[in-house]
Amino acid sequence: MKNRFIASLLLGTALSFAAGSIASAGDKTVKIGALSDQSGLYSDLGGPGSTLATQMAVEDSGLAGKGWKIDVISGDHQNKPDIGTS
Repeated sequence: MKNRFIASLLLGTALSFAAGSIASAGDKTVKIGALSDQSGLYSDLGGPGSTLATQMAVEDSGLAGKGWKIDVISGDHQNKPDIGTS
C-alpha cells in the first residue's frame, strides 16, 4: 500500500512538471551554458575548446533551420569554487 502511494506521488509530481514545460514550449529559445576553466591551469582540457565544441554541436543539430534560437553562453570559473558558484 505504501509503495503505491509513493508511486502515485512521484507520478503526480512528474506530470505537474511536464505540464509546466509544455506550456512554455512555444518559445523556441534555448540557452546553453558552458562553464569551464577558460584561462587557468586546466584551460587546455576544457577551456575555449569546449565552448567551441558546444557551438559546433548546436550548428550540427540543425535546429536553427527549424526556427529554434539557441544561444551558447560561456563562463570562466578560473578554477575557483567561489567564482564558479556566483
